[in-house]
Amino acid sequence: MEASPAVEVGARWRAPPCPSLALTQLPRDALVEVLSRLGARSLAAAACASRHLGGLAADDRFYAALLAARLPRLVALLAAVPPPAQPEWWAGRSWRQRMRALAAGAPFQLQVYNREPENEAEDFMLSAYDATVSLSPASAAALLADAPPPSLRGGTISGGHPATPTASAGELSFTARYLPMGAMPAVEEAAVAAGRLRLPPPGSAPFAVYADSGSASAAGLCVGEEVEVQWKGRRAHPWGFWFATVQSVRGNRLALMFRQYPRSSVWHRVRAPIKPGQEAVLNGDCSFGYVGGLRRLSGSERQEWRRHGAPCPPAPAALAVLAAEDEWWSDDEELDVDLELAELEEQEADAAAAQQALAAAAAVDPAAAAVAGTGAAPVAAAAAPAAEEAMHAPAGPPGQPIALQLGPAAAAAAVAAAGLPVELAAAPEAPPAPAAAPQGDQ
Repeated sequence: MEASPAVEVGARWRAPPCPSLALTQLPRDALVEVLSRLGARSLAAAACASRHLGGLAADDRFYAALLAARLPRLVALLAAVPPPAQPEWWAGRSWRQRMRALAAGAPFQLQVYNREPENEAEDFMLSAYDATVSLSPASAAALLADAPPPSLRGGTISGGHPATPTASAGELSFTARYLPMGAMPAVEEAAVAAGRLRLPPPGSAPFAVYADSGSASAAGLCVGEEVEVQWKGRRAHPWGFWFATVQSVRGNRLALMFRQYPRSSVWHRVRAPIKPGQEAVLNGDCSFGYVGGLRRLSGSERQEWRRHGAPCPPAPAALAVLAAEDEWWSDDEELDVDLELAELEEQEADAAAAQQALAAAAAVDPAAAAVAGTGAAPVAAAAAPAAEEAMHAPAGPPGQPIALQLGPAAAAAAVAAAGLPVELAAAPEAPPAPAAAPQGDQ
């Protein structure tokens, strides 16, 4: 027998070379597993590499799995929209087309919880406002890149639904552009997390009073029930939905608590007449803005508000205390509020009629219309909204609590001037019971 060759001390052992194996020679299941770990750009490149890879990599279910892994909440929200109301770039499109549209900045309409958290001048805590939302440029690039994608169980793709990912990729963010508040420019917020997005309530519109027949009425509300109520600071502003707790109910007149504000704030407790299909003046004072429709919440919706900072519901022992603290306005006060609102509506109608008359005159005699346009009609047309925009608001949009804007003495004076009970911050709100769980569906 031939002696084995001597091995040099310290030499590294090397495995004998093995024949190379092309990617296309892998079994189909293994090849699908490899492709499922690629991002959108790499999938597109693989589809162009060979006819065999192209047939596999072009499968739309790879893109469905990618979107489900990287934008799970957005996919769930858009899938819940009725087809007629879905964005044009989403309805009836392939998952590859949807991903391409999202990466290109395609917009969609959603509501955003707690808008503008970095805005120190306003406080939108526990509110939801309509916005035009799109994927931020940095997130659009990350959506197409080779971030950790899902792994398809069993190595095969079956069914037409997005596969369940075993690991989620890094969270992508969005850009939200809110509707302008009257004459103020529109506000754009960057880096909005997907968890802050939600669908607008069915039947709602940013400039219409919410009037769903099942929940827009104050009938059947209970003390301590948590609701969403529409609020806007000026008549030309869009509505936002605000989380509130019912303190007491008398007919269509409610006392609502915004418990995110301290008890010393004039926004902690407000009087809100709910009139189905109509807006009404909050607190009997136009400077507090207007209240619109009301939404009763399901258990899951209350849990969602908790996730965005809503306090726990009042303990059962605190409900009687809430009702005892209530102070109601008289029928005469409500009548005065209705008359004030009617006067505002009449002024706006007169201004609109004056503008229509000028437009009709311009069609007949432009020269005469130009002379008339320098008169009182344009002034009247702009007087009502301009006067309202110039009106001093206690803290609006119910933004920064008044206690943060004024000293304790000035805050107490403002509370007394508003006709509300003077309660100092030293008197804390009764804490909820430790074991209190969110209320079930009403």
